[in-house]
Amino acid sequence: SYIENWRELIASISSRTRYIMVVLFIPDEPIGFVKSPQMLEEEVSKYFEIIEWVSMKKSRFVILFCESLSLK
Repeated sequence: SYIENWRELIASISSRTRYIMVVLFIPDEPIGFVKSPQMLEEEVSKYFEIIEWVSMKKSRFVILFCESLSLK
């Protein structure tokens, strides 16, 4: 949430690894750069196929299991 260039980082990672797991805590009123689970999903899905999406409602964690589109 607090990596300013997180979008560029995801793009860069997609050409270096086949699989990733993204785990992110998104509070009710986020102050970081990722403001919502939808924002995260939208950006990640540009470079990765989301194999599984887990949303933990009570603890506010989002977990994405993904496969790179460029290394498939």
